[in-house]
Amino acid sequence: MQRENNNIIMGMRTSTNSRNIVNNYWKVVKHLSPEAKIDLITMLSRSLVTEQHRIEAKKYYGIWGEDGIDDDEFVNELRSMRTFNREIIEL
Repeated sequence: MQRENNNIIMGMRTSTNSRNIVNNYWKVVKHLSPEAKIDLITMLSRSLVTEQHRIEAKKYYGIWGEDGIDDDEFVNELRSMRTFNREIIEL
């Protein structure tokens, strides 16, 4: 009951296996100096913070707009640059 209460108080439910791992680490960590514990807290906190990198399409809107070519011209130019180097064999 105590373990379950601890999990609920912390705002999450953890699996029994995960909780056992945490308890085993605590047996080692509890003997550390206060400074070492603060360092550990800092490292753990940083490991939880993840920066999301989002790429927005609007960032690239009009990126080729400075060359003076409209969309249709650009597409036609790309199509004209295509090369096909395969040989078709008659069966």
